[in-house]
Amino acid sequence: MAGKLSYDLQRVYNLTVEVWDRGMPPLKCDQPSYVLINITDDNNHFPQFIPNKYTASVYENATIGTFVTIVTAVDEDVTSYPLTFSITNGDDYGLFNIVTNSTNTSNAVLEVSGYLDHEKVPLYELAITVTDTGGLFANAVVMVTILDVNDNGPYFEPPYYTGEVREEKLEQKVATLIVKDPDGPKNGGPFTYTIINGTHGADFRLQVTSEDTVNLYAYGVFLRSKRTEYTVLITATDNGVPQQIGRTSVYVRILDSGLNSFEPFGSQMRILVHAYEGNFTGGVIGKVYYQDNDYPGGANTYSLVTQIKSDLLVVQYFKIESTTGDITATKGLPLGTYNLKVLIEEKTLRSQEKSRKMVTSSVEVIVLPVTQNALQQSITVQFKDVKGVRHFVSRYYDVVQNAIFNIMTRMTKPFGYNGPFRIVSLTSPYQVLIFSLQKPQHSTNSIYAQIAVIDAIDQLEILFRFHKEELTEQLKGIQSKTLISYYRSCALIFTQLFLLQTRLLQE
Repeated sequence: MAGKLSYDLQRVYNLTVEVWDRGMPPLKCDQPSYVLINITDDNNHFPQFIPNKYTASVYENATIGTFVTIVTAVDEDVTSYPLTFSITNGDDYGLFNIVTNSTNTSNAVLEVSGYLDHEKVPLYELAITVTDTGGLFANAVVMVTILDVNDNGPYFEPPYYTGEVREEKLEQKVATLIVKDPDGPKNGGPFTYTIINGTHGADFRLQVTSEDTVNLYAYGVFLRSKRTEYTVLITATDNGVPQQIGRTSVYVRILDSGLNSFEPFGSQMRILVHAYEGNFTGGVIGKVYYQDNDYPGGANTYSLVTQIKSDLLVVQYFKIESTTGDITATKGLPLGTYNLKVLIEEKTLRSQEKSRKMVTSSVEVIVLPVTQNALQQSITVQFKDVKGVRHFVSRYYDVVQNAIFNIMTRMTKPFGYNGPFRIVSLTSPYQVLIFSLQKPQHSTNSIYAQIAVIDAIDQLEILFRFHKEELTEQLKGIQSKTLISYYRSCALIFTQLFLLQTRLLQE
């Protein structure tokens, strides 16, 4: 063979061959010979996409198996088939799949194989590779646009708001509300805002300032002596199809007229000090509470009159800061119950009065031990729809403590539960420890609380697994909607745990 054969140029050669002998002189055969040569194909061509770039789109709510597009490739080599297709880049989470046509391997179908989200990834750039039987390959790009659907409702940021209104004053701005919607423009604003608790409609009105901002104004005449707080429920409806709704609450406090017209009067409060292993390291444990229909109350001075232990022993474990009312307990505060009397005196002389008003408040301090065993058996509970720690302390603490106590005193081993169970002898709600109240970073309308029961092992987890609905139902008496979720965990070891609890605290 004097040259290079090519399957692409000529696939069959038909040759005529003359045969001569080796004699002298050489003689030629009377009949020529014929040779038929077939050139077989070699895999010397790469497959090619037609075209090498595709564009497609699919809605984000597409179900698994939804068609996206068809890709096509050819190969000039006859022996290179069947071709195989694969996704080699751009699909980190496996949301797409490519299926080769079984009857014509030059084609493959790209389809959805996972749950898409336009808000997270609106566009995918997929690298598709086709490979022949000899291992030669080619690449193509498929640009897949994820189309938006109205699958997210608008939400307020932050989730709830607080504001203040001065009594006997018209037209006051309460708060500026900001609304966001992760959906695209067609499924977002402009938003429609509505005050849904109609009883406040005459007193509060909304004024839209931009596509995602609305101001709440108060127009009524408010009297703190009749009502100290309003809760205004507001909805935002987006412009998508179907429409989605977001909700928020604005907690509005009524301030007094600023004339300091009401006198303070004494009240009672209770402070629970939870000391790890009975050792209290010292520090501020709370603030003296008194009542005053002026809000905020006037400036006062505070002085500690008496401090007596439950056994009538006069003690010197506590101090009070004269201008702030902060109560400090010394290091090594023994366990037990203490009763304090605090004198509160107004700084400002009221008009037509010859002397400043003086009242006395009672403070009960209860010091309880938190053992390492209690911490290890504790449960982390999240209370939702709670404005904050003060809100929980003033409205929930006693109810949660008493509800857990009452349920556990009559709790029996649940049907179907095969774990350890031991009847706990509870004689006081104080055996239910609620401590380490914390506000989560990701939420402004919930708190975490660590709950333990002295001498309980698994009963607390049983309570939240089998009696959570009963506990939730009791809490609904405080708030119309209360959600509870719990986590089995070992609490951190605290050297000092204390909680301020006031029965008459005004939020």
